Amino acid sequence: MWTSARTLTVSRSELNLDVVLRCGQSFRWKLTDNGWMSTLRGRVYRLRQHDDGVEFAVWEDKRPTNGSHRAMLQRNPEEALKDYLQLDVSLVKLYSEWSDDPLFKDDILPGVRILRQEPLECLMSFILSSCNNIPRISQMVDELCTYGPQLAVIDGTAYHDFPSLEDLSKVGAKLEPRLREAGFGYRAAYIAKAVYVLKERGGEKWLRRLREESYETARKELMMLAGVGYKVADCVCLMALDKPAAVPVDTHVFKIARQHMTSLQRLQKCSTTVYPHIAEWFLKRFGPWSGWAQGVLFATRVRQTASDSLEEQQINGCTNIKKTTKRKHQELQ
Repeated sequence: MWTSARTLTVSRSELNLDVVLRCGQSFRWKLTDNGWMSTLRGRVYRLRQHDDGVEFAVWEDKRPTNGSHRAMLQRNPEEALKDYLQLDVSLVKLYSEWSDDPLFKDDILPGVRILRQEPLECLMSFILSSCNNIPRISQMVDELCTYGPQLAVIDGTAYHDFPSLEDLSKVGAKLEPRLREAGFGYRAAYIAKAVYVLKERGGEKWLRRLREESYETARKELMMLAGVGYKVADCVCLMALDKPAAVPVDTHVFKIARQHMTSLQRLQKCSTTVYPHIAEWFLKRFGPWSGWAQGVLFATRVRQTASDSLEEQQINGCTNIKKTTKRKHQELQ
């Protein structure tokens, strides 16, 4: 059953829930008649935004969990949600600092903030984002979640927590063929290889320790994994590893930069050569929170150019990316 609803006092200028939960950061939030629903750190949450804040409730279930998921439950559900939404960061202050920049003179979406996700979920999700779109990524992530513990069945829908590395490792050699059968294609091999390498390196503890490393070190370590190129690594650094200066460059961000960087204006595609220059351009322009600024500009551009809905936008832009590395399917974005 649901707990009594509580409210996080947060203005729409600090959090635009509808945009943040559907703009390609997390792929598991579903909009239902009762609000946004997903599992988060061992619990099922329901979120609704009102003028005075975000109302949330948690589904209480007594079913047992394994050690990894039980550890997540030790945190107060309100504090866990605040941490996930990074409400300690003043978005109004950041917008004010950026307001003099010409890029922020247009009709910028308010309340676009970066989520703080669990590193393993974020990594696996963006490995699956290779040459993909939001609806299909969401389907794949949902399929991957069936390997995690079922937390509840609500109105006929089963809610699974994201699988731990232990959960995925138990599947063993069967993981890749099962994922291929489920339609993951070449991404199945990337997921299986990532599980193996992460286990060899120390598991989820190793991945979380990257939060304490520099952005450059964390990014380099991530890019040693199959299926992780510049963009996937930057997404994980920004959205899971506390690196607010990381700037993922996809086709939308490339087009934004091209309008203002003379060196790009004759180019139609991004490449490994120009990617670092675009990220550096954002860093010089917006400083240590350049990844958050990119998130606002990305969400605004996608909203402006969407023909039907945000979900129908291809977020990877991989068909417009020229590969200059030897690894097949090595994603820039």
